[in-house]
Amino acid sequence: MLQACSGHDPLDASSRKIPVPDFSARMGESLEGIKIGVPKNFFFDVVTDDVEQRVNEAINLMSELGAELVEVELPWLDYSRSVWLMMAVESAVTHEHLLRERRSQISEELVLGMLAGQFIPANHYIKARKLQGLIKEGFAKVLAEVDTIVSPSSPAIAPRIDAESLKIKGVEYDLNLTRDEVLGRDTYLANITGIPAISLPCGFGEAGMPVGLQLMGRSFAEDRLYQIAHAVEQSLKVNQTLCPMAQE
Repeated sequence: MLQACSGHDPLDASSRKIPVPDFSARMGESLEGIKIGVPKNFFFDVVTDDVEQRVNEAINLMSELGAELVEVELPWLDYSRSVWLMMAVESAVTHEHLLRERRSQISEELVLGMLAGQFIPANHYIKARKLQGLIKEGFAKVLAEVDTIVSPSSPAIAPRIDAESLKIKGVEYDLNLTRDEVLGRDTYLANITGIPAISLPCGFGEAGMPVGLQLMGRSFAEDRLYQIAHAVEQSLKVNQTLCPMAQE
């Protein structure tokens, strides 16, 4: 799918005019010499025990497959929630016409989020933009030293859709107010930095639901992510196992 849709789009000012590689070319190659960045901060600060265990097992597996594990620290991430301000403003502007024309078809939670974005002051938006730049710079410096940064895809297995709260390390999170901020805290950083990322199952949690492993890489180095993800996937064989919950 990525191979088919990649390439320069003259109608998209954000796209780059560079050659498109064969993203699957490295799949099947050894992980010898690959450097895996293991974050010391943020990503494992808020995570359930079962998710942390499965992800650490996958990280150790990469080492067994020949990769070198490198501890890394990513600056500014403790303030990254502030970037949600920027996203809220942009969402409010982008979807303003939907609020006017199709509000009844939008969930109340999403409506409240978009309305809130209309009341964020310009100076707060500009500060969030500056913070985004600092976070991007931090990721770029780390990824100049390692091939990928590994983390959980989500700090917890997927809760029930009607769940109102989620407890992680003794802290109760209100999902009515912070669902995206909690469940998306590990993945949205790739979005705001613009780097490629891939998520793959690395086992199952206590409730029999799958646990996700996230790999983030350098810009335009998706082929390296596919190489690492393929090696882990082939060794774990989780994709060949029926989710325990589905067997009940």
